[in-house]
Amino acid sequence: MGGGDSSIIVVEDEEEAIRIIKRVMGERHAYYALEALRALEESAGLVARVNGRSVGSVVAYIARGSGRAPSLGIIYYVAVLPQYRGRGYGKVLVASAEELLESSGSEVFVSTIEASNEASINLFRSLGYATLSLEDAREVIGMRAVLGVLHAACSYEDDIIALKGDDFEAKLVTVDEDSYRDVWWKTCYKPWLKRWYRL
Repeated sequence: MGGGDSSIIVVEDEEEAIRIIKRVMGERHAYYALEALRALEESAGLVARVNGRSVGSVVAYIARGSGRAPSLGIIYYVAVLPQYRGRGYGKVLVASAEELLESSGSEVFVSTIEASNEASINLFRSLGYATLSLEDAREVIGMRAVLGVLHAACSYEDDIIALKGDDFEAKLVTVDEDSYRDVWWKTCYKPWLKRWYRL
């Protein structure tokens, strides 16, 4: 596993996961990752370790939808420390998150990515995700479903939706912008209010 390192392990360690995200992506992203972990029971912060050293982390959660909307496994943040990139640790982290989310009933895996982040786009493609621009996603699953998925993933700055799962197109047809309102409130809007208005 992971670039020939047979001693890689992935463990749940929310505090270390947040520290890595802060180091790689900055305080703002670490704040939202931590708020998701605090707000949702079905969430996890996983850390990849090689020979006892932390090399990267992933924060993921289940977004339970209303009505007939499927349960989404959100790969919220993936961060690999710069000196360990290019060795397959991102793949190990995402695959570990998928395994955990699937065991909790995730029907479709979702991540959102900035179009300029070619490394992340390639990572998700290599793991079998369809990576779609927002325009392409609208053609595949419809605008209402795109808005619902963006709410579930607390995504406002990203241009690419990565989707994976058996027949995800048919499953996401039932989604609209209100399908994951509760998740959006807990992971996105409420933390934004707390951060900017000190509520």
